[in-house]
Amino acid sequence: MKTARVIELDDGNFDHEVIQSDQPVLVEFWDDSCLPCPTLTSTLGDLARQYEGRAKICHMDVETNAQTICSLSIEQLPAVLVFQNGHVVDRFVGEKPRGVYCSAIDGTLVLNWVI
Repeated sequence: MKTARVIELDDGNFDHEVIQSDQPVLVEFWDDSCLPCPTLTSTLGDLARQYEGRAKICHMDVETNAQTICSLSIEQLPAVLVFQNGHVVDRFVGEKPRGVYCSAIDGTLVLNWVI
């Protein structure tokens, strides 16, 4: 049985994993100097299990992926973007309570159900 996991993104797989995804995608942008990022990474693991099969949960190191970071105008960390059908539908800067991310994902799932 496959275990839910947080997907590691880079400039090479971002388009396939996020833009072309048929599921909603939540992406955390982080780096080693970001103090709240380890706590958020733990939350992402919980979200990956909760939304397994319904949404992708990913993270991307900003230090090694300048192309994607520039194209999305990521300027502060941690940054969390929620994508649906290849478009950013929600953007958060700074660590937020887990429920904020759940609400954002749930909102995309409801829209998918309606469409």
